[in-house]
Amino acid sequence: MPFSPEPLDDDELMDLAKSATAETAVPAEVLAAARAAFELRALDAELAALISDSRSDDRLLAGTRGTAQVPRVLVFRTGEATLEVEFADGRALGQIEPPVRGTVSLESPQGRLGQAEVDDFGCFSIAGDFSGMIRVSLHDGTVATLVTEWARL
Repeated sequence: MPFSPEPLDDDELMDLAKSATAETAVPAEVLAAARAAFELRALDAELAALISDSRSDDRLLAGTRGTAQVPRVLVFRTGEATLEVEFADGRALGQIEPPVRGTVSLESPQGRLGQAEVDDFGCFSIAGDFSGMIRVSLHDGTVATLVTEWARL
């Protein structure tokens, strides 16, 4: 609709608003980030900080040759707990110390990648080939009690 110095009536204004919003597409990355932010609505959950990443520890690669796949190990910590997750052979193996019962979810900005129950020893296993941005959340019933910061695999 071309610019007009005349005031628009309600129908013309609605048509103009509809055409403006129809031409504007929200990028997929923005939608994914919004969904991820919405899922972290349990602000009572403790945020676990990344304290160790095997990829940044050069001592683990000293003296190695070839292209063998080295497992990736991420360690997160809150004031109360430590969460260690190893990514290798199409599986995420983890342990929460001290052991806490619940459900662990492995998530990307696009959504849940997998979940598993935590056993009596605090261990869990989630199958899948994981890459990109991930985080881990622990749910006790329906409430997230621990969420890690995002890490790139």
